[in-house]
Amino acid sequence: TGDLEAVETPEFKPMERKTGLRMVFVSRRFPPSGDAGIARWTYLLAKGLSAKGHTVHIVTEAIADPSLSYEDGLWMHRIVNQDSSSTEIGAKLKLPPGIATWASAVRAELEQCRSFGFD
Repeated sequence: TGDLEAVETPEFKPMERKTGLRMVFVSRRFPPSGDAGIARWTYLLAKGLSAKGHTVHIVTEAIADPSLSYEDGLWMHRIVNQDSSSTEIGAKLKLPPGIATWASAVRAELEQCRSFGFD
């Protein structure tokens, strides 16, 4: 009652670094929200590369809120199409608004990820 035993905590160890490459894939659709065509191919390729020791990031469209998580061996960057520079990009490259917004959101996410040091 009131006496606390000293608990020995283990030494902090940094996350182990995989020896393979660090790469990023962009796929607007990705399982489970999209499971055909490019979405399926990207998933299978990413899982295979991860299993071989590579660090794989996936940039995909968020179903709801944007997030960054580590799931089943893959870093998942779920993004939303909200970027004010899309109008400028769309006009410059003559892109439809939906594609311009997506391209702008991907570009912004990749800029945020530069510190990961992708190969």
